Formats: sequence, C-alpha cells, structure tokens
Amino acid sequence: MKEYVIGSQGAGQRLDRWLRRQCAGLPQSRIERMCRKGQLRLDGKRTRPSTRLQEGQAICMPEITQRVASRSTPSVSPRDAELLRQSIIYRDDHLIAINKPPGLASQGGSGVSRSIDGMIAVLDEGAERPRLVHRLDMDTSGLLLLAASLPAARGLSTAFKSHGLTKVYWAVIAGVPQAKCGIVRHALIAQSDRFGGVRCATSENRSGALPATTMYRVSATLGKELSAVALMPLTGRKHQLRVHMASMQCPIVGDARYGHRDTNLPDGFPDGLQLHARGMVFSHPANGRTMRLDAPPPDHMEKAFSMCGWTQEMMIDAERDMLGMSRRGNQ
Repeated sequence: MKEYVIGSQGAGQRLDRWLRRQCAGLPQSRIERMCRKGQLRLDGKRTRPSTRLQEGQAICMPEITQRVASRSTPSVSPRDAELLRQSIIYRDDHLIAINKPPGLASQGGSGVSRSIDGMIAVLDEGAERPRLVHRLDMDTSGLLLLAASLPAARGLSTAFKSHGLTKVYWAVIAGVPQAKCGIVRHALIAQSDRFGGVRCATSENRSGALPATTMYRVSATLGKELSAVALMPLTGRKHQLRVHMASMQCPIVGDARYGHRDTNLPDGFPDGLQLHARGMVFSHPANGRTMRLDAPPPDHMEKAFSMCGWTQEMMIDAERDMLGMSRRGNQ
C-alpha cells in the first residue's frame, strides 16, 4: 500500500483529479474500481472519486497504481508541454479550448512526430483523459476544442456531425472576389495525388462527391492583389475552405497545395498559410449555455494584416455582417 498526505495545493481538488496529477496515466476506471471495492481509503474510510480533499488528509491505495502509471506516461518534451499549456484559452471540468499553433498537427500519422493528440496527456487534470472532437489542418491555426469528459465528447461530436455550431475563419486570399459577400456551393471529392497524399477537388456529378457550402464576406482589400475575408463553413469537409477559395480563382495565400495563382505580395510578406480558425459559437455540452470562444490570430497573420493596413476590427465587422446574413437566411 502507498500513503499520500494532502498538502495545501491539493486542498479543494477532487480526489480523482488529484490522483491523476500524481499518477499520470492512471485510468479513471481504476480509480472508480478502487473506491468501489474499498481499496482506496481517505483517512481510513471509504470514499468517492468526486470527494473534495482537505489539507492534511491521508490517502491510502495499492502500490500497483504507480506501476500502471509509469507504463502509461507519454513522452512529451518540456517545451511541447509548455507550448500546449500556454495555448489554452478556456477550460472547465468538461471542455478545453486551445489556440492551435500553425505547423502542429491535430493528430499523428505517417511521418508526423508531433501532434496535439500526442501531447494531450499533459492537460490531463480532470477525471478523464481529454479527447479530440474535431481537427484542423496542420498549417491552419486557431480554435480547437477538446472534451475533458466522455459525456462532453459525445455531445460535441454530435454537434459537429449535425452542424449544430457556428465556426468562423479568417483568411488572406489572392485577388478580389467579384462579389463582396456570397455563398460558394461546390461538392467536394477526395482523390490521391501523385505524391501519395490526398487532394480534394470540386466535383458536382462524380460518384462519392459530398455537398459543401461556404459563406464568405470580404473585409478589406489591397488593390486587386489581396483580400482579407471572413469565412463560415456551413458543412465540414476536408480542405473545404481552401478548395472553395481556389475555385473562385482566389486561393488562400500560402497554400502550397491549392494556391495555383501567382500573387504580387509586398516585400517581406510573411510565409505560412493565411488561414485561422477564429471563433466558434456552440452550446456547452454539460449545461447547454451558449458560448462564443475566439482565438487570437498567429504572429504571421498579424504581420500580414499590419503590412496591408488592415485591422482586426475590420474583420470583426465582416464577421458580424456574415453572421447576420446567415441568421436572416435561416429565418
């Protein structure tokens, strides 16, 4: 058996949360089973995972939990752990929202050594391991939601699948659209490219094409070369915003896959994909409260806006107009 004494920093925390901080990788199911069988004692008495701890209390539990934890501890560098913690913009017992940096994958895969999913255990301070409920492309920055509980994961996954939330993106595109605001409706189909990757293309009549709809509004322009736009995907297809902008002959600046148009960029214009998941409106998965979360744009987009003489207030105004247009269209 192993005994712990609760210090001042542990006072007020839930028992299961405190244990998962002490024993990284310890499953919630193991904690609940130890409590249920009386193997885990608080001041010598049976207890529950949700019990709030007090300074000076003693926890006694089987030593085996330490061995389980050591086998399950993920390998995350201190630098990546700090990067992920610093990216948090909202957190409660059910939900974590982060501002994903550009260049960091949401999920691991072939050739991907660093990903949010691979680092996620460093945010493990609740009763359960946080879970990804949606994804952003590697080079797209911005708001990414993580579920901190299984009920929240189910609720958010359902909301994403049923389009029960509103997502807003900011982008810099090459050229100027013919209409200041509008809706792009092009079905998308995924196909393999010559490098072994996946490329999506517009296709209205091919078998397997999925309907895709994007609303946009131009916020500002730089001559005829560049535009700042607010985007609202009404469907959630792979590469949807990037393909839809390219289909208008106005690809997103910095998009190596779909950016086929030559653009005269100002000297010193920053590298990187100019696409940012700016904000989201959704119902909280635990209490149903309407939430609006926003993620500040990354440094390379702030520099691009500054060089072009654009402000974030311009983008916020375009957002509001687009949201109003969306609401009127749904009435």
